[in-house]
Amino acid sequence: MWLRYAEDGIAVLETPPCRRTITARECKGRGDKALMALNHYYLAFPWLVFTICYNRKHHITLHLAFRNESLRQRDQSLFYPNLWNVYHTDLRICMESVYFGYQEEETFFKAVISSFWNSAWTQSASLHDSYLKANSYSKDRRLGDAHGPNWKTWEQYSKSDPNFITTVCWPRYGVLDDLLRYARLSTKNQSS
Repeated sequence: MWLRYAEDGIAVLETPPCRRTITARECKGRGDKALMALNHYYLAFPWLVFTICYNRKHHITLHLAFRNESLRQRDQSLFYPNLWNVYHTDLRICMESVYFGYQEEETFFKAVISSFWNSAWTQSASLHDSYLKANSYSKDRRLGDAHGPNWKTWEQYSKSDPNFITTVCWPRYGVLDDLLRYARLSTKNQSS
C-alpha cells in the first residue's frame, strides 16, 4: 500500500492488483420464499485507489476507484469500481465507521481498508439504481454486464487468469481532484 496524496484529514492510498475473497449478501428466491444468503467469491481486482477522510476519532468516509495502472499524477483518470455499496457521485463506500484507536496513521488506514474487505456487500436498491442510471457498471462480460457484477463469472475469470482484470474497460469517473472536492466537503462538515 502506497500513500499517493495527503492533506489534513484526507489520505489517498493505492494498492496493486490483487485477488481477495469478498462476501456478498445475495437474495435467493422470490416473494415469500426469498432468503438472504452470504456467499464468498475469490476475485481479482485492478489497481485500487482508496481515499480515506478522517478525523482524530474515526474514519468519516472511504472512497474507492479502480485503475488499470498505478496512479502517478492527480490529473489521471479514476474509474468506477464494479461493486455494490458505492455512491456513484463520489465513489463513497457504504460501510460502518472505523474508530481511530491507533498510534500510527498508517495502522489506522490499514484498519479502514481491512474493514472494507471484511464487510458483507449487499445490493442496496437505491445505490444500485443510481449506479445503473450513471452507467457505472462495467459492460465487460467477464465481470457481469451493465446491470451489475456477476460474482461467479468474475470469480471464474479471476481463477483462470487474474491478470485479465487490468485489461477491463472501466467506466470513467473523473480525476483525483474531482474526488477530492467531495472528500474535502466530508472532512469539513465533520470538523465544523
